[in-house]
Amino acid sequence: MGWCKYYNTGIFERVIANRGINAHAMCPECIGYVALEHQYYGRRVWLDRIGYEPEGPFLAIDTAPVDAVITNGWIADVDWQTAQRWHMTGPLWVKVTFEKPWRAHYKGVE
Repeated sequence: MGWCKYYNTGIFERVIANRGINAHAMCPECIGYVALEHQYYGRRVWLDRIGYEPEGPFLAIDTAPVDAVITNGWIADVDWQTAQRWHMTGPLWVKVTFEKPWRAHYKGVE
C-alpha cells in the first residue's frame, strides 16, 4: 500500500508514443494506465482504494525511481482520465494487486 498520484492530461499518451508501443494490443481490456516501479513494467494491475471496489486492470506503462517509493511512500501514478473519474485533488492511499481481487468477482458477497 502507498500513495497514488496522477499524471497530467496527455502524459501517458506521450510515454506510449515515445516508446513506440501498442498499449491496446498489450491489454485490450485495460481501463487505464499506471506508473509503478520499473520491475512491474508491462504488467496488468488492479487498484484498491479505501471504501471503493477495486478497479482494473490498468496497464503499467511507465516507471519511477525506487527512491520515490522509499522517501515519499509513493506506490503508483494513474492516468488523467482515472484521476478525473476518482475526483482526485491530491494523493490517495491505494493497494496495488496483480491478480483480479476476489471481491470484484463476486460483488456483494463477502
